[in-house]
Amino acid sequence: MCSTTTCAVSVCAEVTFLFHLISIRMNKKRRSVLREINERLSSIRDEIETVMDEEQDAYDNLPDGLREADRGEQLADNVSELQGVIDTLDSDVIDKIDAIAAC
Repeated sequence: MCSTTTCAVSVCAEVTFLFHLISIRMNKKRRSVLREINERLSSIRDEIETVMDEEQDAYDNLPDGLREADRGEQLADNVSELQGVIDTLDSDVIDKIDAIAAC
């Protein structure tokens, strides 16, 4: 199992590779498939955001003394990593697939 950042980078690399394989003009069926994939990716992105929000809430509800302990630092790191995954999905995956599907 990979870390969230490693997984996001791996997904991004795979998507970038797929972009190179796609021709400039795409037929209606392939555009439709890409739109469906993007819908699923958007749903996954939303699920990740929900988990991130729950982690943030858990961190926010920790007493001040525990925020600086290992558990608090781990929660803060998780929130930061998940935000990075969301940003990667938004800018490096979902937006690019939208652009290609629009051709």
